[in-house]
Amino acid sequence: MKVPAFNPNNPHDQKVFERSEEFDLFQSAYDEEVAFRSITERNFAQLTYDHIKRKGYNKKVFYEKTLLSGKTYDRIKSNKLANPNPTLETVMAVCIGLELGITYGIQLLEAAGYKLSNSPLHCAYHQLLATCCGKDIFKCNEILMKLGFQPIKKVEYLSYYEKLGPNPKQEN
Repeated sequence: MKVPAFNPNNPHDQKVFERSEEFDLFQSAYDEEVAFRSITERNFAQLTYDHIKRKGYNKKVFYEKTLLSGKTYDRIKSNKLANPNPTLETVMAVCIGLELGITYGIQLLEAAGYKLSNSPLHCAYHQLLATCCGKDIFKCNEILMKLGFQPIKKVEYLSYYEKLGPNPKQEN
């Protein structure tokens, strides 16, 4: 039996090759997720720090993306949070800041002792996790405020915009 040879000029061969590359990317992401999910009995701080390492972030990047303090980063890193179950807003700040998406976000929420309910705020949080992966915390806060909810990190959020100064469109 003769084994077919790959011909890069043949459209069919090229499509098969492209699907193979897509599958390799999928397989890599799948293997990473399976390995990460197989870690059992991890608390919120441990899972959060695992994600920080997986993303390659340091304390400064963590602060910029989550708006959580450097002290919080240090406590997460050393697994010495004052409260092993942080506030829902803190967990959401981590989920959004680390761009965890719905799968990892739900896992982190559960590790912190939370399960999103059918309340309007929880529905908004679920939607942010499901659709806003890759958007920064400021954009997600803006979405929450347009829906009539408080931003996840109000004080830091407002101080960020105060540093930017007045909106030039409003000065006219």
